[in-house]
Amino acid sequence: MPARQRIVLFGASGFVGGSLLHALVSPPSSTFASVLAVTSSDAKAAQIEAWGRWIGASLETRVITSEHSWVAATPLAVEADLVIQAATSDDLKLTEAINVGLKQGRRGSLIHFSGVQLIESQPVGKYVETRLFNDLDLEALAAIPESAAHRSIDLSIVDAVTRGELYGSIVCPALVWGTGRGPCKRVSAQFPDLVAKALMNRSAVYVGEGTNRWTTVHIDDLVDLSMHLVHHHLIDQKSQHPPSAHSTFYFASHASSDQDFRSLARAVGEGLFDLGLLPSAD
Repeated sequence: MPARQRIVLFGASGFVGGSLLHALVSPPSSTFASVLAVTSSDAKAAQIEAWGRWIGASLETRVITSEHSWVAATPLAVEADLVIQAATSDDLKLTEAINVGLKQGRRGSLIHFSGVQLIESQPVGKYVETRLFNDLDLEALAAIPESAAHRSIDLSIVDAVTRGELYGSIVCPALVWGTGRGPCKRVSAQFPDLVAKALMNRSAVYVGEGTNRWTTVHIDDLVDLSMHLVHHHLIDQKSQHPPSAHSTFYFASHASSDQDFRSLARAVGEGLFDLGLLPSAD
C-alpha cells in the first residue's frame, strides 16, 4: 500500500464534500492519504481549518475563486494521486482542467459527482411510468442523449478514461438526505427546502398532483460508496486496464426508496403540525 498519497478535494465546504472530508481525515484513510481541501473563500477555508483542529485532523486548505477555478485546478491535479470533484456537476472548464492535470501528472484518478438528473424524464401533465436505469446496463448509459443534464461533463471524463489518460469514477446520487459530518454545511437542499416552503406558506406544498417520483440515498451510504471508490482508486486501480466506456458510472440510491412528492409533502406537514408549527397537517 502506498504511503501518504495525495488527495485533492474540490467542494470541501459543501454537504456531500464536507461529509467526504470527514471520512478522508478519519482512520483508516488518514493513515495512507493526505488531503488538500479546496474551497471558494477565505472564510470557508478558515472554518474548515478550525474544524480540522477541533477534531484533531491533519489537512491543508486552498482557496480558488470560481472565476479562476479552471486555471488553478490543473496544477493541483498534476500533484494529485486522486482528485475528488464534489463542488459542481456542471462546470465543463473545471472538469477539463482537472483531466489535463491528471494526464500531465501522475496519471491519477478522478471521482466526479454527477447526479441522477442525468436520467430524469421530462414530465408534462400527469404521471406516466418511465424506464428504470441500472448502472450495469452500459448500453442504456451510452444511449443517454447529450442534451441530458450533466452529460457533456460526464462524457469528457468517460472519453479521458477510455483513452487511458486517467482513471475515473462518476457517482450519480439520488436525492441525498440525512445529517452531514462536514465543517460547513450539514443539511441537504431538497428536503429542508420542502420544510422551509411549508413554513413560509403555512401549509405543506407540492407541484400539481405531486406524483413526480425520485429515489433517495442517505448521506452516510453515499459516503460509504465514495470511500470504497477512494480505496479502489488508490490501492487497486493502477494495476487494471482502462475500463469500458460508461462502466465508470455508479448510481447511489436505495432501490426501495422511490417516493412521490405528495407523500413527502404530507409527511412534512404532519411533522410540522405535531410540533405546533403549522395550523393543520394538510
